[in-house]
Amino acid sequence: MGKQTSVERADFHLKIVQEIGELVNQSAGLDNILKGVVAKIGSSLHFDVVSIYLWSEKDGELILKATRGLKVDDANPIRLKPEEGLTGLVYQSRRPLVVMPASSHPRYKYFPEIGEEEYESYIGVPILLQNVCLGVLVGQTKERRLINPAEETLFQIIASRLAGVLEVADRLERLKSPTKLLGKTRSYQGKGVSAGFAVGEAFIFRDVFWGVDTGKLKFSGSDEEVKRLHKAFLDVEEELGALIKMLKEERVLLESEIAIFEAHLLVVKSVTFQDSIAKRIRDKNIVAEVAVIEEVESIARHFEGMEGAYLRERAQDFRDIGVRIIQALLKSRGEKEFSYPVPKEGSVIVAYDIGPSVVSMLLKSRVSAIVTEKGGETSHIVILAKSLGIPAVVGIENVCNLIEPGDRVLVDGKTGFIFLNPDDSLVSEYISAYQRLTRIKEVIERETTQTDKAEIGIMLTANIGFPVDVDMARQYNIKDVGLFRTEFAFAQYEKWPSVEEQVKIYETVGRYFEGFVTIRTLDIGADKLLPYFSFPKEENPLLGLRAIRFSMEYLDLFRDQIKAVLLAMTEGKRFRILLPMISNLWEVETAREIMEQVGMEIGMTSSELPELGVMLEVPATFYQLEDYGDLVDFVSVGTNDLVQYLLAVDRNSNVVGHLYSSFHPSIVRMLKDVLAKAESVGKEISVCGEMAGTSLGALCLVSLGYRILSVSPYHVPVIRYLCSRVDEELLASVRSVVLSEKKESEIRRYLLEVVESIDPRLIEVD
Repeated sequence: MGKQTSVERADFHLKIVQEIGELVNQSAGLDNILKGVVAKIGSSLHFDVVSIYLWSEKDGELILKATRGLKVDDANPIRLKPEEGLTGLVYQSRRPLVVMPASSHPRYKYFPEIGEEEYESYIGVPILLQNVCLGVLVGQTKERRLINPAEETLFQIIASRLAGVLEVADRLERLKSPTKLLGKTRSYQGKGVSAGFAVGEAFIFRDVFWGVDTGKLKFSGSDEEVKRLHKAFLDVEEELGALIKMLKEERVLLESEIAIFEAHLLVVKSVTFQDSIAKRIRDKNIVAEVAVIEEVESIARHFEGMEGAYLRERAQDFRDIGVRIIQALLKSRGEKEFSYPVPKEGSVIVAYDIGPSVVSMLLKSRVSAIVTEKGGETSHIVILAKSLGIPAVVGIENVCNLIEPGDRVLVDGKTGFIFLNPDDSLVSEYISAYQRLTRIKEVIERETTQTDKAEIGIMLTANIGFPVDVDMARQYNIKDVGLFRTEFAFAQYEKWPSVEEQVKIYETVGRYFEGFVTIRTLDIGADKLLPYFSFPKEENPLLGLRAIRFSMEYLDLFRDQIKAVLLAMTEGKRFRILLPMISNLWEVETAREIMEQVGMEIGMTSSELPELGVMLEVPATFYQLEDYGDLVDFVSVGTNDLVQYLLAVDRNSNVVGHLYSSFHPSIVRMLKDVLAKAESVGKEISVCGEMAGTSLGALCLVSLGYRILSVSPYHVPVIRYLCSRVDEELLASVRSVVLSEKKESEIRRYLLEVVESIDPRLIEVD
């Protein structure tokens, strides 16, 4: 046996995925993309042969479309029937196949004209889109070497990306789009996280600079504007100096974190930086605020164009500094707040990232789609997009500089593609496809029973955070709220809402539901920030000051929220309080004590107090669940964070986000154990994470024994339909398989097959 080789660096695999993504976005035409992919895999992973076979519906064959290493005649490509060869087996089974030596496998097929007998190691991975096999990605080596699991996973990731490329390419091929051929239409692929499509004008959102309505600012002459600029720099320098002194004296942050502000201070003190802005004022006769924005954006874009994440991230540092300078300039005018220009209705929002503070703008403007550089499937902006039923694509690097304001953009939230300046024929093709899906959803809604209790006793409740959620929940006859995300309501205010304002929030929501409303206390921090509250910068914010930790740090604010909930409990409203990200018993003890104290103050008896529950998101809570028995009344499993913490994967990462999965064997098995432990201590348990809102996720959870699922109202018809078409016999079979499989890919594939057997339409609309 020849020596075995392996790629040892995990980050090298991640780099290949990123480079293939760039290749897809930079290449013109499907042939060039496929040739580039096989060349990149072959050269990077040292495969002697890499090939892509695509299924031809017309010919009923797999046809070799691109290869690196095989001697083939382009005019007479290799063709395989599904029952032929190892590649045909991969197509038939829709499962990866790794064989060594390949020639010993009973399905091996020999092609003498290409000398394939030389290749002893074989890997074939199906290219799947909604469980339909579009083709096969193949790798081969001359030496007998182990193809390790990491390489198999990498092939699967690449195949998944190719699936979206092939669907879009098929659509373009049918259209023979002239603008595409002429290069007028540009396309980029990210990750589709909220299905659907939309077309609209691009509205570029660059953090707080977007909030400065410069058209209303009066120009006072170049000399006066420069004076204002220098005064603003001095004010910011003094402000940063005082902040740094305070942080050091009170030891609020680590030295490494304080160093960030010290670096900002050095920039503010830079004479060159000030002079470059002053030059813009004099050369262009513009107000100081506009000059700051232009200069800062110029520097930020320069950094964003550099290689390396560290240098690109420095762009945000300059924007942070710019924000401080603009605030000082506006203060000198007597302005207290930014005035926000509003995008046109139907605009496509393009941003690096979007925080909850922008949510009100999205709702009021009725934007048609969202495209961001940052974010994952369970980020807050994606949750919003799903609630609104609008398409969203994340993970397109440098997207704010690829698109110009006003560009016409088509967003495909299913494949992750966006098209700049698409022609009318492409738009028409997408409209036809969307109308077909809409008809399928309408049929599913009609065929679904109007009760939330299926044969197996599934109860569906609503996840809400926005007015549209409430309206849709009522439309689908949902009586209870399993999760009210209060942070989204708080984000609509310009300052911290008073107790009276909070009472109105809860009273309004409670008015629309006959059953219980589960109010989650503030889950802010990390990627969910409020515009009027400044969080400390942390190296790992997802592990830092957030959720219940924030509440325990600011007990007065927590107390106000609890008081508002209790005061809103009038006219028979059934509120429950849910505590997020619990990891310590004392957090729940403190919360209960505060609730009881506030209850006494307002004249409530202990029996009148709302039920108190905890979210099981931190794995540590599972091991202590019985210790919470006397403190809590119910448990809600938050799969979004549970997956993140159990797998140690940042759910919003563009680099390792593909490792985040609710179907990892450890997740499935923990969910089974969590349910068993909750039942053993006599506590009601539900699931409120995004996992419950997908057909695959809901099937998995119900098979494990969960009977209360809280989902986005938008997904209620599909989940209700699925639950009405399963029985205990099927669920027992599913449970047995998902608990015995050892790989995430096998669990996902099995669930996909079961859902498809229940009704193929569920795969299309999920």
